[in-house]
Parts: sequence; structure tokens; C-alpha cells
Amino acid sequence: MAVLDFGPRLLEQVQRIAEWQQVTADEVATRALSSYLDRLEWEKMEAEMAAFRSQLPALLATYPDQYVAVHQGQVIDHDVDLRVLHGRVYAKM
Repeated sequence: MAVLDFGPRLLEQVQRIAEWQQVTADEVATRALSSYLDRLEWEKMEAEMAAFRSQLPALLATYPDQYVAVHQGQVIDHDVDLRVLHGRVYAKM
């Protein structure tokens, strides 16, 4: 089990909320951290989708009739077969 040092102010907040919610401090911290990480993942996905949309006209011209995989704003792979592309990208990532 990992041990995290929240600092006294944050630990006090977590303990107060745990008492209010009638759950353990660990449960409050886990829920809060999970929610924060989910939000970060969503923000990352939104950035990837925005990059894809902004590049779409060029992608359609460069890779006609193909699927493309974009990561961090860059084309990392492409293929005419979505399953083949997915397999390669999944193996890389």
C-alpha cells in the first residue's frame, strides 16, 4: 500500500469531509483523486480531439480512404483497415 503525504491542511479537509459523509478518510481521498484523474484524462482526450478536428482537411487529403491514429497532435499511424490500425496502435501504446 502506498503512503501519501497530504500535508496538514489537506488532511484536515479530508478528515472533516469523511466525518460529514460518514466514510473513511481513505475513501474520501480515493474518490477525490479518482475524480481529478478522470477529469485530467478527459481534458487530454478533448485536446486530442481538437487537434484531430483542426487537422482533418489535411488528413483527408494526405490519407484518402484511410484511418489515421493521432497522438499528441501528430499522426502516429494509418491504414485502410481499422482493425489492423487499432492492433498496431494498441501494441505501441
